[in-house]
Amino acid sequence: MIYLSIILRKGASGEKVSSMLKERLKKELESLGAICPDIQLQFVDVIERDSQKMGKLKIINSNIKRPNILRQKIRKQPFGFFRKC
Repeated sequence: MIYLSIILRKGASGEKVSSMLKERLKKELESLGAICPDIQLQFVDVIERDSQKMGKLKIINSNIKRPNILRQKIRKQPFGFFRKC
């Protein structure tokens, strides 16, 4: 599932923005060969800033936990993706 937090401009229609965003995101994902998951929109007044990181915005947040096996491989080869072919 994809969760989006959206701040509406003054006078913008929540229903219109919601349907447009969902439609465009679904179309883009499907054009890349992906199956589009459910999309949930939440309209907010502000987007929270992370006080631990000098107020930077956390734009993308993953709620998926990787298996321990993947974490171990990443720790053993921290720069493995830079290997020469």
